[in-house]
Amino acid sequence: MNKLMKILIVALTVMLSLCFAVNAFAATPDSATADHSTHDHATADGGAGSPWIRLISFGIIILIIVIIIVLSRTNTKLGLRIRKFFKEYGSEIKKVSWFSKKDTLKATGVVLVFLIGAAIAIGVLDFGFTKLIQLLAKIF
Repeated sequence: MNKLMKILIVALTVMLSLCFAVNAFAATPDSATADHSTHDHATADGGAGSPWIRLISFGIIILIIVIIIVLSRTNTKLGLRIRKFFKEYGSEIKKVSWFSKKDTLKATGVVLVFLIGAAIAIGVLDFGFTKLIQLLAKIF
């Protein structure tokens, strides 16, 4: 991969990270005020912030995608490099050996069984420690 494509990928990664960081920052409550009932960004979805921030982030992502598509359609040096990158990407994806449907379902089942088992174990431990702390609180 040439230097320009690496720069483009890094730039896209930084832009996406900034979009997600903006969303995450908007989700954190403002600790400057003691009265938490006055926050205008507290929403029904857990304080995820202003819908405008999400809309702007989504717009930035769409804009980046459109710019890449437009550049790839041009006959400039950059456009040709972008086109070459996606052609190489497509050929590499075809070389990937994918699991069969049976293997995928089997692996998914194993993951779900362990996930459910871990959830039950954590729930039992939480319940047990809660009861233990309540018992200790009554004693002391």
